Formats: sequence, C-alpha cells, structure tokens
Amino acid sequence: MRTTREGRGAKFPDLTLVLKDGATYRKVALELELSKKNFDRCKKMMLSYSNKKNIDVVVYIAEQKGIFDRIARAMKDVNYPSWERPVGFSHLKDWETDPMNAPIYLSNGVCSLSDWINPKK
Repeated sequence: MRTTREGRGAKFPDLTLVLKDGATYRKVALELELSKKNFDRCKKMMLSYSNKKNIDVVVYIAEQKGIFDRIARAMKDVNYPSWERPVGFSHLKDWETDPMNAPIYLSNGVCSLSDWINPKK
C-alpha cells in the first residue's frame, strides 16, 4: 500500500459501492468501525478521505456514539470538505437488519442507500 500514488497515509475503504447512473452518489465508501480509534488516527483517516477524488460520499457504520463523535471532531480539526464529499453516520444494528433502508445521518438530513439508488425527482 505504500507504493500507491497517495503515499503511505492512503486510506482504503472497507467496502466501496458503485451505484447505478443517476444515483444521488455514484461511489460510496463504507467504513465499519467496531472499535474507537485514537484521535490522531481519525484525523489521518479524514485527511486521506479529504483528498480522494474517486469517492462521492463516506458512510461510517458503528455501534458506539463515541466513535461517531470522535470522527466528527476529527473532521472539524482537519477542516474536512464535507460540502464536496459528505460524511454520513449509521448504526450497525440497522445495517444488520436492512442495509438498503438503514438510516444514514448526513448534515443535511437522513437518507438511505435505497433513497440514493432511486432518488425522487
């Protein structure tokens, strides 16, 4: 991974979804966070995503509110460009139950993968 163009600190999503043409977001990075990372690691992760031109939205899936809080704080600290590449937060239990309709909390509202695939005109 150190030989990538992005260099040593490159972040690769846990899963990348490429949605059909016409979807609200075409390339979705999913991050499954099962444990709380230290703050510096969160900042590095957000810096890496701030430079990824091939990702349209990042969704963090976790069980603990503290994980979401730490990521949000890291976003502020690195001046993450959320207007250019939004970040969403979603609860793991919702993804285990129904991933297509699991609520994704963005700064401008709540949506789901289903909403992104079939946007209302």
